Amino acid sequence: MDCIYVILAGLFTAITIAYFAGRIFGEKFKLKFQNNRHFQKAEKFFEQHGDIAMCLGHFTPVIRYILPVFVGLNGTSYKKFALISYSSAFVWTATFFAFGKFLGHYILNLLDLIDPKLAVVALIIAVGTFITTKWFKSKLSDLTA
Repeated sequence: MDCIYVILAGLFTAITIAYFAGRIFGEKFKLKFQNNRHFQKAEKFFEQHGDIAMCLGHFTPVIRYILPVFVGLNGTSYKKFALISYSSAFVWTATFFAFGKFLGHYILNLLDLIDPKLAVVALIIAVGTFITTKWFKSKLSDLTA
């Protein structure tokens, strides 16, 4: 049970550093990416759903580490950031520990049923499908532009 505290400390440290990086380097970052359509969409989304986005972002891989930078560069106060982000990080960590505690042995039993060679083939097919889909979408958007 002690490892939950270590994980929380690491998560709190990472998101705090990311927040202050956004506060310190925010203007340079905004200038560099202000014409990027993904950045513009993220900024618009954050303006509309800032607090909810801050909360739910912790439940999404990768986003949980990028979002604090964005929150910091948008000038959100540290007090508001800490209240929402730290409590969300705690809920996220506690949820996954609970899943591991109560459902972990069932998941491990399911994994024993999967043939490793079949899993690798399925992963290769999934990644190949993803890359091919992205490639075709980019080619299609080039044709329509």
